[in-house]
Amino acid sequence: MSKSKDPLSDTFTLVLLGANLRTQNATGDTRDDFLYDQAESVRDPSKIASYVHVTYEGVEYGPVRVTWGPLDGDKEKSTVLIQTNEGKWYKLWFYDRDRS
Repeated sequence: MSKSKDPLSDTFTLVLLGANLRTQNATGDTRDDFLYDQAESVRDPSKIASYVHVTYEGVEYGPVRVTWGPLDGDKEKSTVLIQTNEGKWYKLWFYDRDRS
């Protein structure tokens, strides 16, 4: 990590690093111990603000609430938290421009 003149930026970088390390050992058994992956597709029904339908492993989930929380800090990405039919929790990321 490079030193910056902004301590808030350094703190944010450390938080993201910690979150990335945690997900490497995640089990997906609870919503706090989620697995992290990319959504296959995102559909924005625009009927409910801040909610989308996402597809993951061929199954559509939704409507689910959109949050900003990508683990790489990319401001062009958003995330959703889903629970699969097998009971595993995933935080899925997608690019905002892919919302259709």
